[in-house]
Amino acid sequence: MNKSNNITISIVTYFSDHLIFKRLDKLKKFKSIIVENSLKKELKTALENKYRLTKVILPNKNMGYGGGNNLAINKIKTKYCLILNPDAYLEEKDLKNLLKYISELPEFGILFPRANNIVSKNYFKKLNKNYAEVYYDNFLKFSSGCCMLINIELLKKKKIGFFDENFFLYNEEQDLVKRCHDNNLKIYLLKKCIVKHKPNSSHNPRLNTDVELFKHWHYTWSYFYFLKKHF
Repeated sequence: MNKSNNITISIVTYFSDHLIFKRLDKLKKFKSIIVENSLKKELKTALENKYRLTKVILPNKNMGYGGGNNLAINKIKTKYCLILNPDAYLEEKDLKNLLKYISELPEFGILFPRANNIVSKNYFKKLNKNYAEVYYDNFLKFSSGCCMLINIELLKKKKIGFFDENFFLYNEEQDLVKRCHDNNLKIYLLKKCIVKHKPNSSHNPRLNTDVELFKHWHYTWSYFYFLKKHF
């Protein structure tokens, strides 16, 4: 059985034309749903014409990161969803390792590829395993929501749901991890699956000033909302 048939990739784009074709060129074997938050009909047409397994959704408005991924997840028929940012990518060997982890690990809520940095590398030097259980208050040291594999079936079964759409941007993955742990679902960090990420490059560089102001506002708001919600 082709294990890739169990996964659908969700990518939320926002003026990401300069990256999305490069990402999908490497992911042709997987089903994918793109939520195009910049609402460009011509991009939808170009992507669906080029990639046979890709469907592009144009929402009625910019849904944000969590809302956009929720829109995709609720359309997905496979057991797992791989959430991927346009400015993050996995090498072919890391994708193969991800498929192995799915088969080898006990029942899990979320799997996080580790970040390509010295902090995550040193973390695993202290461990004898190829994976480690992580928690809402420490996983961001070693990875991020730029790449995460969600067990859709299990999150539905446990009635956890997916992203809280009150988070437009930032902290939505930390909130989901916290809710999984509160319901005793395991979250694992993967030693042999590495994600490469170039933060703040998923949008067109011409929008840098506006987007940075936008992000700073949401970063602060989301942090306070997370604390208010859980503590």
